Amino acid sequence: EAKGLKDFCEIRRLEIADPFYTYCANHPHHMPEGGNVPVGPVFTGDSFGNRDVWVESPDTEEVRLGLLAMLEGLEYVVGRDRYPFFSPGIAQTVVRQLVQFRERRAAPFLERLLERRPDAALLRDALNEITKA
Repeated sequence: EAKGLKDFCEIRRLEIADPFYTYCANHPHHMPEGGNVPVGPVFTGDSFGNRDVWVESPDTEEVRLGLLAMLEGLEYVVGRDRYPFFSPGIAQTVVRQLVQFRERRAAPFLERLLERRPDAALLRDALNEITKA
């Protein structure tokens, strides 16, 4: 609890109106190891699985560096990163966020991961998207 609020996201500094239908990749079910880097957007939803982006991921140098560090550590996750309830896994979210930011510094990490996992379409597609002119 922060600032006397009942439901508050410390990582993003957000008051959460409906915690049961508010989602992000930083949730402990996605990231049991924790972390303080906002990963991907925050979604709101309903019991039917509908989701809408409520708050986009902040695009700061600190967030970008945190995502790059996470990307470097994803080798063991890619290919078996699954999360139920209509959500992508953490590896997919990190890679998608770096693509959305068009973060070219991710290219060497993606290339190294592809050497170990040449069948990983997620990585190949991300590398192509980030490096295209």
